[in-house]
Amino acid sequence: MTTDTSLFDDAASLDTFLTDDWQKRPRFLRVAQGTLPDLPDWRILCADDTVESRRVITDSDTYTLEHGPFDGPDPSLPWTVLIQDADFHAPALLPLLNTVRFVPRWRLEDIMMSVASRGGSVGPHVDAYDVFLVQAKGQRRWQIGRTGDYAARRDGGDLRLVEPFAAQETWTASPGDVLYLPPDVPHHGVATTDDCVTLSIGFRAPSLQEVAATLLAAAPGAPRYRDPKLSVATPGGHIDQATIDALRAQLIAFARLSDEQFLSALGELVTEPKDWLAPEPRDVPWPSTARKAILSPGSRVAFGRAEGQFRVFANGLIDVAEDAATEQFVSMLATGEPAAVPATEPGRALLERLWEDGVVDRYEEAGQ
Repeated sequence: MTTDTSLFDDAASLDTFLTDDWQKRPRFLRVAQGTLPDLPDWRILCADDTVESRRVITDSDTYTLEHGPFDGPDPSLPWTVLIQDADFHAPALLPLLNTVRFVPRWRLEDIMMSVASRGGSVGPHVDAYDVFLVQAKGQRRWQIGRTGDYAARRDGGDLRLVEPFAAQETWTASPGDVLYLPPDVPHHGVATTDDCVTLSIGFRAPSLQEVAATLLAAAPGAPRYRDPKLSVATPGGHIDQATIDALRAQLIAFARLSDEQFLSALGELVTEPKDWLAPEPRDVPWPSTARKAILSPGSRVAFGRAEGQFRVFANGLIDVAEDAATEQFVSMLATGEPAAVPATEPGRALLERLWEDGVVDRYEEAGQ
């Protein structure tokens, strides 16, 4: 599997995947050609207290979760080490994201690195998001269950373990193979070799409750329930059907928000960085010799147009692009690629704000 092209050979096969498989059913892709990214030393990462890492010890059907940092794995039982935001800590993994360019960049969460000894597993579980599981080293056996045909295990905790688990399909992944899983599909992966490494490309999907809360918090005013058709026939303490109907109508009217409000709520949520990845602001000026700006690791940028305005979202903050040159700059910056510095004054002003906020922290000079 190459790291600079899509998982799919042509537009027709990608269209088939998006139509038949995306958020509908698992898909196993044997694409073991080309090269995989260079893998970082996971021992160094999981020993670093600035890296979010976890370790799962497998003892028969019991899975014990521990939080890092760790000096090393427990050699007495099968183990799995999970390293979150591996792409932030190991930029060599970033080219892997080019294989899933067909998914909007703002949907990306991170690349998680999973390293396991033979027999290591995190148990049968479900994830609440889409994920592409790229086998980078060794082999892992995947068993896939039926969506909805399970219950949460009492001892599942943060691992989201499920029971009972009945495998409907089984695949063994070798280096270069990729397993796509939609949300809420039960799956169970077990390393069948030592030094088994799987790279999980996961995607953000804010809950509708989060979106609604953000929308309502930003909505103008705070109207209260009203009952202009109050009837004296209503007995004390009784919430009757007319009251329910009135409340529903008032909430629907209140929730008729604008496209700009919906765009802003979503943009704010999906670009909010994790606390431990948020960049530090700076008080040094943008270098006049810089010709291209580069998004800082951990920063997130998205954009959209609503009600005639091109809105920019950077690390949860909202700005407005005032000209075409600024829009082009933001569009390129959001891909993670170096973006040419805009020549217009509004574009330069936006760039300087992003620089001061730490959203942009690197640059290329002429001739680089």
